[in-house]
Amino acid sequence: MTRVLGIIALVAAFGMISTGSLRADPVQAGDIVRFVDGPGSPGGEFGIEKVGQPGVLFTTFCLERSEYIDFNPAGFIVTGIDRNALNGGVGAGPEGDPISAQTAYLYTQFRQGTLAGYVSDATHANALQNAIWALEGDVVPSTLSGLAKDYYDIANSTTWTDIGDVRVMNLAWATSRSGFTAGTLAQSQLVMVPEPTTMALLGLALFGSIPGLRKRRKKV
Repeated sequence: MTRVLGIIALVAAFGMISTGSLRADPVQAGDIVRFVDGPGSPGGEFGIEKVGQPGVLFTTFCLERSEYIDFNPAGFIVTGIDRNALNGGVGAGPEGDPISAQTAYLYTQFRQGTLAGYVSDATHANALQNAIWALEGDVVPSTLSGLAKDYYDIANSTTWTDIGDVRVMNLAWATSRSGFTAGTLAQSQLVMVPEPTTMALLGLALFGSIPGLRKRRKKV
């Protein structure tokens, strides 16, 4: 009975982690996704759907001010979920442009609904998008004002030194259109993933709690 209760507790903990601290978005390399326009222009908010599966999965913002997407139903191929924006941008190296801890902080706060004063309208979406572009080197910080400067300053006041659960969803055009050839890299977007360390620790805890597994391991 103790073991059963332990497993139930761990499963409940998994549920809290997966919907709370991890906030994983259900996309992976090879998926074809399309954009749904939201408040703000140019840039996010953007809703992300899987092609052929209506329903917005999550909301995102773009990373490269000089790259492009569209709202064509054919969508975009997810080429990878990475720490770097492969299209690069200002200061990008051969492996792409790594997102900053400050950008990750702002996007995490946005996704948690805890970004100070944020409401889903064009004014706030434009401000957040421009702050992200400034943090990624695509907008000159001294040109920011109002809410955009506030978000930029909030990001730079954080103690974050890593990007947490935030990654880059790198994309390619799924079909040739708008002057782009199919397979050409498109504008990279922000996405959330499970934090690997937490998942590994949870997996070990579940493994150790299942009756008989540890005993069988000893006999091998």
